[in-house]
Amino acid sequence: MAIEFVDRSIPRAVPEDTALCLYRIAQEAIVNARKHAEARTIAVSVADAGDGVAVRITDDGVGFNVAEGLEPRAGHMGLSTMVERAELLGGWCRITSSAGTGTAVECWLPTDVAEQGRTDRTA
Repeated sequence: MAIEFVDRSIPRAVPEDTALCLYRIAQEAIVNARKHAEARTIAVSVADAGDGVAVRITDDGVGFNVAEGLEPRAGHMGLSTMVERAELLGGWCRITSSAGTGTAVECWLPTDVAEQGRTDRTA
């Protein structure tokens, strides 16, 4: 199996919580592709996207029914956890797939998370 990584040079500092969340989502997507997809190739890209960072993980595997994959089942919480992680930081995570077409996991998180909730304390 080949894994391709494309870094499109993110020109800003990414808050630690955001970077960790993106890492965990990508990690889960890659593990799922290796365990279940029978993929020959996995591609990971990271890019600056508006006021945030986007990560896209694709594979050329067997695909699956996303609606079924998002349903909670004992021992299978990865997909719903990816979506929840992104939403907790004000972003989103989308998973698209169907039988025979491979899978794409796309995630966007804002990079200004550390600034949210701050107030100007100057007089």
